[in-house]
Amino acid sequence: MTSDSFDLNDIDREPSDEQLSALMECVAMATRQRAGDARVAMMQKLDDAIADAWKTEWTGRPAVTPTSQTAGS
Repeated sequence: MTSDSFDLNDIDREPSDEQLSALMECVAMATRQRAGDARVAMMQKLDDAIADAWKTEWTGRPAVTPTSQTAGS
Protein backbone atom coordinates (compact mmCIF):
# COMPACT_ATOMS: atom_id res chain seq x y z
CA MET A 1 0.00 0.00 0.00
CA THR A 2 1.45 3.34 -1.02
CA SER A 3 0.55 6.84 0.01
CA ASP A 4 -0.54 9.34 -2.65
CA SER A 5 1.72 12.07 -1.25
CA PHE A 6 5.46 11.85 -0.95
CA ASP A 7 8.48 14.01 -0.22
CA LEU A 8 11.26 13.93 -2.79
CA ASN A 9 13.71 15.04 -0.08
CA ASP A 10 12.89 12.12 2.24
CA ILE A 11 15.83 9.72 1.98
CA ASP A 12 14.19 7.07 4.18
CA ARG A 13 11.06 6.52 2.06
CA GLU A 14 11.39 6.68 -1.70
CA PRO A 15 8.35 7.38 -3.88
CA SER A 16 6.97 4.48 -5.86
CA ASP A 17 7.45 4.13 -9.60
CA GLU A 18 3.78 5.01 -10.07
CA GLN A 19 4.17 8.20 -8.03
CA LEU A 20 7.26 9.24 -9.98
CA SER A 21 5.52 8.48 -13.26
CA ALA A 22 2.52 10.60 -12.23
CA LEU A 23 4.86 13.42 -11.20
CA MET A 24 6.72 13.29 -14.53
CA GLU A 25 3.41 13.36 -16.43
CA CYS A 26 2.28 16.43 -14.47
CA VAL A 27 5.58 18.17 -15.21
CA ALA A 28 5.29 17.27 -18.90
CA MET A 29 1.71 18.61 -19.07
CA ALA A 30 2.72 21.87 -17.39
CA THR A 31 5.68 22.21 -19.75
CA ARG A 32 3.48 21.67 -22.81
CA GLN A 33 1.00 24.26 -21.51
CA ARG A 34 3.72 26.87 -20.92
CA ALA A 35 5.24 26.17 -24.33
CA GLY A 36 1.83 26.61 -25.94
CA ASP A 37 1.26 29.88 -24.09
CA ALA A 38 4.70 31.14 -25.14
CA ARG A 39 4.03 30.13 -28.75
CA VAL A 40 0.72 32.04 -28.77
CA ALA A 41 2.36 35.15 -27.28
CA MET A 42 5.23 34.99 -29.76
CA MET A 43 2.87 34.62 -32.72
CA GLN A 44 0.79 37.57 -31.50
CA LYS A 45 3.92 39.74 -31.28
CA LEU A 46 4.96 38.60 -34.74
CA ASP A 47 1.52 39.38 -36.18
CA ASP A 48 1.60 42.83 -34.56
CA ALA A 49 5.09 43.52 -35.94
CA ILE A 50 4.02 42.45 -39.44
CA ALA A 51 0.90 44.63 -39.25
CA ASP A 52 3.04 47.60 -38.14
CA ALA A 53 5.49 46.96 -40.97
CA TRP A 54 2.65 46.93 -43.52
CA LYS A 55 1.26 50.18 -42.10
CA THR A 56 4.71 51.77 -42.38
CA GLU A 57 5.14 50.55 -45.95
CA TRP A 58 1.76 51.87 -47.08
CA THR A 59 1.83 55.22 -45.26
CA GLY A 60 5.54 55.94 -45.46
CA ARG A 61 5.75 56.63 -41.72
CA PRO A 62 5.94 54.39 -38.66
CA ALA A 63 2.71 53.18 -37.18
CA VAL A 64 1.83 54.93 -33.91
CA THR A 65 1.13 52.49 -31.14
CA PRO A 66 0.66 53.10 -27.40
CA THR A 67 4.16 51.73 -26.75
CA SER A 68 5.80 53.97 -29.40
CA GLN A 69 4.11 57.24 -28.36
CA THR A 70 6.08 59.72 -26.31
CA ALA A 71 4.80 61.28 -23.11
CA GLY A 72 4.75 64.77 -24.64
CA SER A 73 2.52 63.95 -27.61
